[in-house]
Amino acid sequence: MANPIRHALYRALVLLLSLLIPATGRRRRLHGPRQLAPMAPRTLSGLRLLIRRTVPPGLFSPDRMKAPALLDDPSPLVRPYLLAHERRQQQQERRAALVLAMDGIDVGPWVIHGHRIGTPAGVAA
Repeated sequence: MANPIRHALYRALVLLLSLLIPATGRRRRLHGPRQLAPMAPRTLSGLRLLIRRTVPPGLFSPDRMKAPALLDDPSPLVRPYLLAHERRQQQQERRAALVLAMDGIDVGPWVIHGHRIGTPAGVAA
């Protein structure tokens, strides 16, 4: 249930039960009525009203001017067909390594999880 519905249903049930089943006084409340926490401002439809300070994006801000060009570095913006050849070559290398491993020949990988294979554990790659 959404929060406003739950609160309204709770209040209605408490009112209805207090009218139908009066208290016997055995478990008397020691404190006064419980104060509810102040609610966040809400719109007329019952949704919470979120007020945030927004900063317009700076088109020519100093941070943006220092940023490198998008096409100079390898990024997800590279077309997939440009990387297909490299991926195909890596797949062929992995398959060849598996075929050679079946014969007991180890051809790689030489670095696993940042640890160079064949070196002591204290030496990083």
